[in-house]
Amino acid sequence: AAELQRLAGIAKRFGGVVVEVQGHTDSEGDAGRNLTLSERRAEAVADELVRLGVPEDDVTFRGFGETELIRDENGAEIADQSRRVVFAVTLR
Repeated sequence: AAELQRLAGIAKRFGGVVVEVQGHTDSEGDAGRNLTLSERRAEAVADELVRLGVPEDDVTFRGFGETELIRDENGAEIADQSRRVVFAVTLR
């Protein structure tokens, strides 16, 4: 919650900032279900940013499913780190 409030404050303070919320999952389960889950995760966070006052036109979201897993130095997936939301912030 604190990270979202901080990001919302920055986005509201600086005009022309666009936030893309990117949802990710681990590889457990069906790939299609994971894609849907990641999209819903990203959408929920995007909705919260809008609720915190970021203009709706400045927030987008996208799900990546299990396509960008976090791996350790031996190539094994780190599932709890793969389940995440990432913010891509750009200027218009």
